[in-house]
Amino acid sequence: MKNIIIKYYEYLFCFLIFFLPLEGELRVVPNIILILLGSLYFFVIKKTDFKPCKNSIFITFLAFLGYLIINILWTQSLIENIFIVEKLLIIIVIYLLYLPININLNVKFSFILGVLVAILISVFNICGYILKTSDFNFSEGGIVTEVLITERIYLALMAVLSFVFSLDLIRTSNKTKKAFLIANCIMVVFFILLVSARMALLSLVFIGIYNLIILRKYKILLVGIVLSSVVLSASFMLNENLKHRFLYNNKQSTFIENFKKWEPRVEIWSCVYTIFNEQSITEKVFGYGSFKRTNRALENCYSTSIEDLTKRKWFLKTKYNTHNQFFDVLISIGFIGCSLFTVFLIVSLYRNRKDRINVSIILTFIFVFLVENCFHRQVGVYLFAMVLILISRNPEAVRCLNCHNEEN
Repeated sequence: MKNIIIKYYEYLFCFLIFFLPLEGELRVVPNIILILLGSLYFFVIKKTDFKPCKNSIFITFLAFLGYLIINILWTQSLIENIFIVEKLLIIIVIYLLYLPININLNVKFSFILGVLVAILISVFNICGYILKTSDFNFSEGGIVTEVLITERIYLALMAVLSFVFSLDLIRTSNKTKKAFLIANCIMVVFFILLVSARMALLSLVFIGIYNLIILRKYKILLVGIVLSSVVLSASFMLNENLKHRFLYNNKQSTFIENFKKWEPRVEIWSCVYTIFNEQSITEKVFGYGSFKRTNRALENCYSTSIEDLTKRKWFLKTKYNTHNQFFDVLISIGFIGCSLFTVFLIVSLYRNRKDRINVSIILTFIFVFLVENCFHRQVGVYLFAMVLILISRNPEAVRCLNCHNEEN
């Protein structure tokens, strides 16, 4: 009976991972599955399952989370910051719920299938919009958000993770499954080019080069660089949206002027720099103790620093956050908090240094942290929880570098 419950529990967790890419349309489903997993948890968990909780990766993340909560409690701002605390606690909940499960491959394949469904739905929506309007401007975020199943940056992040997972599973798959995974990689690249996801495209290029160097596939690397250059050049020539997203050449001015004018992060990070300089020494070390206060400080900066009235109104309406997880942590909980967060990432990279797939996963998230506040979004924390599980489960027994050369 217990074996049946454990199997049911594993299937439920795979369903949770499958529905993550669909959270834009089915946001309530992962939450329902979490409740079901919680109801079965004490029937399947064993004392020996808690061994991964002693892992240095998980411990350093707990140290960061513990400091964040203590910092917020010290400033008596828990109520207004409960949104960030509860989201980060979800990470711990999902990590603990996964402890009774021993196999990572099913989780990865479930995620690949979920991302594929999300991509297909999004492509269908895009085609429908184009047929209806005879026009689709991928370079503007508003229209893209309407037709994609979730925000472009998160769907692109999931597409990159799907690509990395596919690379991992190809090695041990049969011919049929291998063909599917290769087709999935091609679909992911096509989709990222289609929606002009800049950071995802850069991540794919970097991860591809990194993996080929680690595998010492220098001939393939050379061919890949040439082929990638041809594909990217053709994409820039044929896809006006991609060209506009990278080069801003749809604006009547120079690239630098267009970048300053049309890239929101220029104004956002300028305000972050101003806010950090205006903080006292104590605030620099410990932060405001409030993520809400950081957002309010940004709004105040927008209202005084942005001269263009239309642009200022837009920034105040959208209430842009720091769009950088490191900056968000630095301003909100100070240098100590940012240092703990950075230590967690460094420890994660070090403990997984012999596993090119896990390193690729960590690097993918670091790239996104540079341009987005993942901990402010439900999909962001769910994805981070999945990554934390994959990179911290028995990193001592990771695949050695030479194991990937067995195809040679």
